[in-house]
Order: sequence, then structure tokens, then C-alpha cells
Amino acid sequence: MLPFFPVPGLQDLDIPQPVQQDFYPKSQIQEPQEAKKLFIKNLPQELTNDNVEKLLKECGQLVSWKRSKGTPFGYAEFENMESVLKCLRLLNGMILNQKELLVKGGEKAQMMIDGWMYKKETEWEERRAKLEEKDKQKEEHRALFKFTSFQEYITRDDEKIKKKLEKIISELEGTVTKTKNDKKREEEKKEHPRERERDAKKHNTRAELERKYKEKMAEWKKKEDERERERKKEKEREIDREKNFQKYLEKELAYDSEQERKQIGKIKMNERKKFRQREFEEDEIFKKKELLKTQKPPEPEPPQMVVIVQEPPEPEPQQTQQQLLQQQQQIEQAEQMQQEKLQKEIDLKEELKQIFATIPTEKEELFNTQINWQLFAQSNLLEKKIRPWLRERCIEYLSQEERVFIDAIIKRLFNREKPQTIINKVVKKVLDDDSEQFVIRMWKMIIFELRKLERGLIS
Repeated sequence: MLPFFPVPGLQDLDIPQPVQQDFYPKSQIQEPQEAKKLFIKNLPQELTNDNVEKLLKECGQLVSWKRSKGTPFGYAEFENMESVLKCLRLLNGMILNQKELLVKGGEKAQMMIDGWMYKKETEWEERRAKLEEKDKQKEEHRALFKFTSFQEYITRDDEKIKKKLEKIISELEGTVTKTKNDKKREEEKKEHPRERERDAKKHNTRAELERKYKEKMAEWKKKEDERERERKKEKEREIDREKNFQKYLEKELAYDSEQERKQIGKIKMNERKKFRQREFEEDEIFKKKELLKTQKPPEPEPPQMVVIVQEPPEPEPQQTQQQLLQQQQQIEQAEQMQQEKLQKEIDLKEELKQIFATIPTEKEELFNTQINWQLFAQSNLLEKKIRPWLRERCIEYLSQEERVFIDAIIKRLFNREKPQTIINKVVKKVLDDDSEQFVIRMWKMIIFELRKLERGLIS
């Protein structure tokens, strides 16, 4: 065997394999792609492409096999000229299903095969001459010299491959025959009335199964559409809840501010009323004094016993003016304090809006947000905020307060478990489809309260 041109099937021969050598540059080997393609005809229609490929691979290195469905012919492409030669020499003329297989190549293929054989024979002789000169006594050389020519060598290899092909064809004959018989029986069944009746029943059964399958598919699709619509509605409801939550915050702040404004307004009104009353009284006193000064003194009357009732001294005008100034200053200070308080409330409201805007809206980003668990524990948010919030949400979702459900969530939060774990192990068992939105709302509230605390805002 030549070490530089492997031939399929020669590995079984008892021939030593010397070190490989290249006898001519690869650039000198020109094998056009068309020369490696063969046309194969008279294939049984029952023979599958896998079985045909099995035959072709025994001849050499198969690149591709192309055959239209139900046709008795196809096109094979090999890797090298040696495989093309083997296919032409061995597969052509073999009997399969009482027909001779026809293997043909183009003119270029025949020319390339002739050139390839000539080169191989020349190289064989050159190799043999070199080995004879080097050492005629070695056993490996003697084994090689058993073949007088390259033609004898390749013929011996063809015989071994041919035996394998015949064995495969023998197996394929049985497969083809069985396939034919099955088809024949099917045709006979169709011709018999009872068989036709059975076939009709099978067809009706199959049609009924297909109908039921389509109905189930339509029902499943309808349910999926309903679920999709429900998911969209839930998403819209979640957006509405977000808006309502924001409005709730604004309303709470606005309510507190409005109540305080009303209270301060009442105080101011009372202060003004008192101030005006004092002014009125002081004006009356001043008028009386002026009136007494302008009137003439009355004629003296004889002295009589008169009981003198001492009245409290009337306030001097200067002292009254000082009191009025002090009262005015107090009112202005109260108004300034109220203005500052209102400004603080406006600033607080704006800061809360900013905090709320920083909370992620997407589920993945929200659940991956870092929680300050140390601050969470120190601030006692579980009892101050979360438990009341859970009570309200239970009434919203379940129309009643479920203490066991609330305690289970509180316990999970106390153990600092992840939100997805809380959904899977607790909430989903109770709320089912609403479980995810429930935990998303709760997680937003926790983050909101913690960020308020981090900024020093009273929770």
C-alpha cells in the first residue's frame, strides 16, 4: 500500500506502513470539481437515501448525495479521484432489485482518472526502485514486492471492498422486498370491501381526533387570549395604582397643609377681631374724655352724702399704643412662621416626589435593588408601615384581613428573603395571578420608606 494515498479497505491487508513522503508538490495536483461528480441510475424507489449513502461511503470519501424524492437516479460527489475510481470500478454494474446499477462520469472524470492512474503507477515504480536500492533484505520491502504493479495492488483492494458492497446489497435486497410487499398489501386492502370499510373507519376516527384536537387548540388559544387580555388589564391597573399611590402621597401632604392653614386662618381671624374690638373700645374712651373736657363745669350743689365708688384707672393712650404695636408684631411673627412652615411642606412634598421617581418600575431592576436591611430593622418598619399596609391590601385583594398570610410575609421579610422567593413560597399560593403585582407594590413601598429615612425624613 502506498502511504501517501490511502485506499478504503486496504487497512485489512497485512502490509507494513513506512514513513509517509510527498512525491510531488500539491500545487501540481489539479482535480476539477466536475470530475469528482458521478451520475447513478436504476436505483429502486424503495431504497432510502441513507442506504444509498452507505453504499457510496464504502467506495470512498463521499461529500454529498443528491436525489429527488421518488426518482430512480441521483448525483454523488466525492472528495478525491481515488474514491471516484472505486465507485466506477466497483458499484457500476452491480445487481440491485434485479436491475444493474449504472454509474457514469463526465469526460473530465475519465481524463482525470487516466492521469491519476498513470501518476500512481509511475510513483509506485519509483518507490519500489528506491526501496530495492536501500535494502532488499527487510521483510517490509518483501511484503511490498508481493505486488508486481500498482494495478495488481489496487485490484486486490477492489476485491475486498467489493465483498463488503455485495454484503450490503444483499441486506438492502431484503429491505426493498419487504417495502414492496408492504405496499402491495396496502393496495390489496384498499381493493377489498371490508378493508375499505376498516380504512374508512380509521379515516373517520382520525378525522374525529383531528377535529377534537382543533377544538382543544381553539379553546386553548381562547384561554390564552383571555389571559393576555387579563395581563394587559392588570398592567393598566398597576399603572393606575401607581398614579393613585402618588396622588395619595400628594393628598396626605395637601390635607395636612390645608388643615394647618385653616387652623392658622381661624387664629388670625380671632386675633383681628380682638384687635378691632380693642381699637373700638379705646376710641370710645378717648371720645368720652374729649367730651368731658369741652363741656362747662356744672353749678355747685350743696354737699350731700355720696358714696364714692372708685373705678379702675383708664389706660393712658401711650400705654395702649405700645400694646397695639406688640400685638401687631406677634401677628406678623405668627404669619412669618406659618409661611416658613408652608414652604417646608412644599419642599418636603417635592423631595418625596423625587424619592418616588428614583424607584425602579421594571420588575427585574426593582427586585435587584439593594435593601438597607440594617436600617430596615432599626426603624421597625415591619410594625410601623408594612403590617398596616398588608392589612389594607388584604382587604383590597381578599375582602378580609388574613392574619396567617400577613404573618407569613412578615416572617419572610424579617429573614431578609428575596422578593421572588416570597412570591413563590407565600403570595402565589393565596393570590395566584395577582401575586407578582402584590409583591412589586410592597417592594416599592419598602424602598420608598427606607429612602425617606436615609434622607432624614420622618417615617
